[in-house]
Amino acid sequence: MFSFFSPFPFLRILGLWILGLLISPSGFILFAFALLVAFPSRRIICLLLLIGIAILRIAQVSSNDLRVLPKHDAFVFQVCQEPVRGPRAWKTLAKVISLRQRNRWVPVHALTNLFIPLLGQAPRKGQLYQVYGSLRPIAGPLLPGAFDWNHFYALQGIHYN
Repeated sequence: MFSFFSPFPFLRILGLWILGLLISPSGFILFAFALLVAFPSRRIICLLLLIGIAILRIAQVSSNDLRVLPKHDAFVFQVCQEPVRGPRAWKTLAKVISLRQRNRWVPVHALTNLFIPLLGQAPRKGQLYQVYGSLRPIAGPLLPGAFDWNHFYALQGIHYN
C-alpha cells in the first residue's frame, strides 16, 4: 500500500514520538512552553503555569521514589488497594508509613507490594498494620532476556516486596 509517508518512514516514528511526549506528564510542560512561545503577550501567565507544572511533577516523582530504605526490623503500612487472593497469600499494594530502627520509629513514604498469608480475613483498603520483619528489594531477572520485574515495578514507584 502506498501512502504519502512511504518515502519517509522516519516521519511516522517521529509523529508517534511527538504524540507520546504530548500525552506523557512531561507533555504538559511542553504544552506550557508552547503557550509561552505562541502568546508572548501573556508571557507571565505562561511562565507561572510552566513553573507550577514543573514543581508539581518534581514533587510527584520524588514523593513516591524511595529506592533505598534504611535497615529496619519492623514497619507500619497502610493497604492502598483491595487485595487479590493467591494460592498462599493475599497480594496488595501498600504504602509504608514508618520503619523501626534501633527501637526508634522513622517516618518514610514508600510504595511496596505485600504478600500477606491467608490467615483469617483479607486485609481491607485503608487498614494500618504493623509487621515485625524487613522489606526486601524486588529481585531482578535471573536469566538474560527474562522479564525484569524490578524495572517494571520501579516505573510504578515500587521498589520493595
